[in-house]
Amino acid sequence: HMNQLSKTLEKTISELKTANNELRRDIEQKEKIDEMRKEFLSNVSHELKTPLAVMQNYARLLQTSDLTEENRQEYAKAISQNCQQLTSLITNILKLNKLENQQIYPKVPPYDLGEELRECLLGFEEAWSAKNLELEVEIEDGIMTTTDGQLLSLIWNNFISNAIKFTPENGKITVRLQKLGELIQVSVQDSGCGMDEITMS
Repeated sequence: HMNQLSKTLEKTISELKTANNELRRDIEQKEKIDEMRKEFLSNVSHELKTPLAVMQNYARLLQTSDLTEENRQEYAKAISQNCQQLTSLITNILKLNKLENQQIYPKVPPYDLGEELRECLLGFEEAWSAKNLELEVEIEDGIMTTTDGQLLSLIWNNFISNAIKFTPENGKITVRLQKLGELIQVSVQDSGCGMDEITMS
């Protein structure tokens, strides 16, 4: 009877250890997710400030009394474009929030992922040219996906923006898209300072 009791106790202790390890992994995963969320919100805050600052600047210029009609239309157009950019960004944030809560599952027809990546890169042409960065692009043709394009664009823009931000002048950025079996791999590499072990963990 004591032997059976000892075995039962050992089994209970083993199950408790397993449950404790699983709980610890869950806590660590939650902490990492929280850290990723904080970083994402920090990046989004920056992305929100940019179009707001531009609109504020052009709105101030529109108040100038001796504006030509050409300038007035140019400033109004700039405000409208940045307003659309801001609306799109906020829409994507709301989508991400709904996805996280499993409230929506976007269904989109297949589209060319390489074409989307190239469009995102072109949006930063002025930024990389200003730092005289070398851009190496290795994009396989014909890679299709059905993932929400607007959400992916938000991710690509964040990666590319950070690569340009942390790469010194005359540096190099490499963007790759390739298919590995059933998987699609996108990588953005730069010649900047990189991340230390604490940041990567």
